[in-house]
Amino acid sequence: SSNYSLSSRKKKKRCCTWPVIVIVVVILAISAVLVWRFTPWEDLITKITPNFPGNDDSSSTTGTGYAFNQCQTKEECCNGLDGICDLKVNEVLFAATHNSYASSDTQFIFFSNHFKNIGLQLEAGYRGINVDVCNCGDLVFCHNTCGVARDPKEDFETLVNFLDENESEILLVTMEAKNDAFGGSGSVLLEDVYSLLSDVDGLLDYLYIHPAPSVPWPTLRELRDSGRRLLLFQYYGTECEDESACQGIHKFFDHGVETPFAFDSVDEIVDYEVSCREDRGSSGSKAFFGINHFTKNPSSSQAQILGTADQLHSRINNCSVQNRNRAVSFV
Repeated sequence: SSNYSLSSRKKKKRCCTWPVIVIVVVILAISAVLVWRFTPWEDLITKITPNFPGNDDSSSTTGTGYAFNQCQTKEECCNGLDGICDLKVNEVLFAATHNSYASSDTQFIFFSNHFKNIGLQLEAGYRGINVDVCNCGDLVFCHNTCGVARDPKEDFETLVNFLDENESEILLVTMEAKNDAFGGSGSVLLEDVYSLLSDVDGLLDYLYIHPAPSVPWPTLRELRDSGRRLLLFQYYGTECEDESACQGIHKFFDHGVETPFAFDSVDEIVDYEVSCREDRGSSGSKAFFGINHFTKNPSSSQAQILGTADQLHSRINNCSVQNRNRAVSFV
């Protein structure tokens, strides 16, 4: 009888334990959502972010420190410099950011690549923007999972506003379609991307449409004077059934080649024989040449090393020489 009672009590205890566990898990999940939604992350991040060079307002074009625009004359000014307007756009080096949308001040707290958002990146002088697009029912910017995503419209509006306010600037955007995003709804359709772009007031007016890979690219002056100052490339998006519905969304590997990108450490990147070789898009002759200059897992300490002038000059020069002295289009 005592054995039966003991067994019965254990069963009752187990039966009561599971509801408690479920309730605790639900409470923790709700608490996490409330913390994520209402914590003033931007103020908190400002307090804890290390004061790396370029992280403060001195890098802003509106600050009292370095100003990206160094032009002396409006007529000869393109992308912040005099004297480069008559270079073709693929002959000019664009400073770029990877996964540009994923910044800790836009609530990518645990999955961020940057401290500052796209608007501040543009102010600091970056003219190359990279985004990942996922089909999560709606198109979003995401890190391979629909659980960590951002509405792209605000960032596209930021690009348009920047072009409105800076008439001599040309932007280059690369967009990777994440067709297998966790929790996603299938492939990224370029027709849907074009529809999204169409919903952003003024964006299509800036979008440059290149006729064919065999046609030389225009100069910065030609892009500036035409008003078509936004170049958009995509990786891995589905084919457009109607090309007219995707005009201006260029296939990057038809026009460009890039170095490898899956580096685990700075040491792997400074092994130039490997890190400078042509990788994706290497078949045929391409106008654009991009250097991937970041570690696979974002690290502020490694970024400090890779972002020094000496390190950048060394990588750019070595990669150029190793690849037939070709011009580097973006880093």
